[in-house]
Amino acid sequence: MPAALSSFTWKDSQLKLTQERYEEGTTDLEYTAWIVNELCQCRFAPVAKILHENKAVQRLFTPHEYFIQGEATTAKPKFDTQTRATSLAVYIFTPTQYQNPKCKQCGSFQSRGPASDCRVPTTKHGAGACTNCYYSGQSTACSLRIAAEQERVEVFAKKEKDRFEMYTSDELDELSEEQLEGWAQMVKDEIENKRSAGRCPIKKRRS
Repeated sequence: MPAALSSFTWKDSQLKLTQERYEEGTTDLEYTAWIVNELCQCRFAPVAKILHENKAVQRLFTPHEYFIQGEATTAKPKFDTQTRATSLAVYIFTPTQYQNPKCKQCGSFQSRGPASDCRVPTTKHGAGACTNCYYSGQSTACSLRIAAEQERVEVFAKKEKDRFEMYTSDELDELSEEQLEGWAQMVKDEIENKRSAGRCPIKKRRS
């Protein structure tokens, strides 16, 4: 049985639907109540799970505004896919981190939101992408997710490098040619990175 709008609260007050159409909303609370009412009617399992586990609204939905031929337009959320509906539920009901500066997509004049702010879920949803990129199906292209993944790769590479440096000559003898080639490539990449950053200058031989 779908959840009822009245079972959700904002600052201990029940949500109430005050307009039939999204466009008739004038406040963030009205926009939020309309969205939650639509989410209650969704049949997507991830959305139902979020609504079942969270009854208090974490934050109100502030719609993104953009211009089409000089005319201001308010972004209207859609619920036609599981990704879109889930991203809206995540934005409203779960913990997220506000991002300033925004990701490249949210900061672009071409952004269509739907939310005005750029927020990254602290849960697994979006895998490090903001809710707007998650909504648009562009999670893997979100600059915040790309940066987070690059950081994880660098941390892993450093750990592997430190582990390699602890090998004795006898232990190195036991490694396969393929493993040694992998280490060699890692060392080469690290040298190139340091040279590019000016941290590893090439020494000139004296004549």
